[in-house]
Amino acid sequence: MLALQERGQPAPPLGTVRGASTQDHASVTEQIVEQSHCPVLALHEGSQPALHLVPADTRILDVLVPTDFSPAGERATLYACELARVLPLRLHLLHVIPRKSSRVETLEDKPIADARRKLAAAVPQELEKRVTVHVEVGDAAEMIAGTAVRLGVSCVIMGAHARTLLRRFFTRDTSLALLHKMACPVWFVPETVAA
Repeated sequence: MLALQERGQPAPPLGTVRGASTQDHASVTEQIVEQSHCPVLALHEGSQPALHLVPADTRILDVLVPTDFSPAGERATLYACELARVLPLRLHLLHVIPRKSSRVETLEDKPIADARRKLAAAVPQELEKRVTVHVEVGDAAEMIAGTAVRLGVSCVIMGAHARTLLRRFFTRDTSLALLHKMACPVWFVPETVAA
């Protein structure tokens, strides 16, 4: 798939999650997500696909779109909104504020209100009736996985950050942590898209 992209040929944005990665070895799906210049839909091997994306289908599917307001998160939000324009999707935009922030005590606090405003501002006017914004406090991977289960979503659409060698060793990537944690399909949208 990556070789096709490098030659400028379209490649199917699909990967199957098999086993977990280790500290020394990333799974093939992780490598594709990290290096791809097009969105990648990761399905879990053996799971029943709950995602049927057919424009003529009238059944509305709930989709979770977590964002950290980074360029990758913003690109994923735009991508999800574009999909919602042509497919029957109800989007749930989610921002997770880390618990380590001592300013976050209650749902009335300024960081939460600011996050709600930023999420609402990302919603195109024509989609306002099909988008709900959510703000949670805690570990991003745990809160995204829990929110997906609580809402019963069919899919998660999220940004995949570019991973440099230095960043791979010193930071935890929420999108890759969710790759193996989620039961539903996860659609990874890269931070940059090839022309």
